[in-house]
Amino acid sequence: MTEDPIIINLNSPISVGNGMEFHLTLAERHDLTGQIYRQLRAAILDGRLRAGEQLLPTRELATRLGVSRNTVMQAYDLLMSDGLLDGHVGAGTFVADIVSSDRYFHNLKQSAIEIKPFWQQLTGAELLPPAPANLMYNFSISLPDKPRFPFDEWRRILAFCSRRLAEAPVGYGLPEGMRELREAIVKYVSFSRAVRCHLDNVIVTNGAQQAFDLIARVLIEPQTVVAVEDPGYPPIRLLFESYGAKVVGVPVDAQGLQVECLPKNAKLIYVTPSHQSIHIGSTCAVLICSSNS
Repeated sequence: MTEDPIIINLNSPISVGNGMEFHLTLAERHDLTGQIYRQLRAAILDGRLRAGEQLLPTRELATRLGVSRNTVMQAYDLLMSDGLLDGHVGAGTFVADIVSSDRYFHNLKQSAIEIKPFWQQLTGAELLPPAPANLMYNFSISLPDKPRFPFDEWRRILAFCSRRLAEAPVGYGLPEGMRELREAIVKYVSFSRAVRCHLDNVIVTNGAQQAFDLIARVLIEPQTVVAVEDPGYPPIRLLFESYGAKVVGVPVDAQGLQVECLPKNAKLIYVTPSHQSIHIGSTCAVLICSSNS
């Protein structure tokens, strides 16, 4: 006969050094050390247990949880090996300062998930440089003009779509996007941009960056030559370089990218002509070319 699982829920919370209270719950009989370790680790990483706070002695915590002292000691040892706890003989066990802990970040780098060296060397300012202060006109990217946004109309559309959604079958949609939306996009680009395309040529993505990533996966190999506008959109250059592309900046003028300056062996050309000039020049038609063209 199997035993029923035990649920140990502390009626009184565990107190730490500065009077802060923290709850620990053991919901199953197995992996008691793992349960204690994961809950304490989560509390440290999300800030509920802050740097310098003292944990209960292992013997006292074990008594309150109804487990062996060795179980708690093993959980503390795991947290110390992660660099999240510091033990001081005669003083107790304290939450480590993980912000300045070299050991913690070293352990992160040794984890199973390895970040590409290309991305590790970048800073936040390189990904999206901050705008200078006290600008009369701020043309920073990703900053919409909120006063001009039609919030009332947007709310009406959301309410209408919510009612439609309640009547629709439950499940995943098409990975390429809703058919009605793709049909509307085909109609729009046909009239506004004179682009001849079919429904099957349109894929809806979650933002432009996902679309760029998909394009890069399909077209870019190491040392593939990609031409981008200079100046241009910094994140797209970083994305292409992360896939091993050789990114070449091409100057722009009032009509957009200067076609005569394009590298002859470019396989992919990234342009945003509608951002450069009211009048869209011939660069609008230059999107992708092969090395044989």
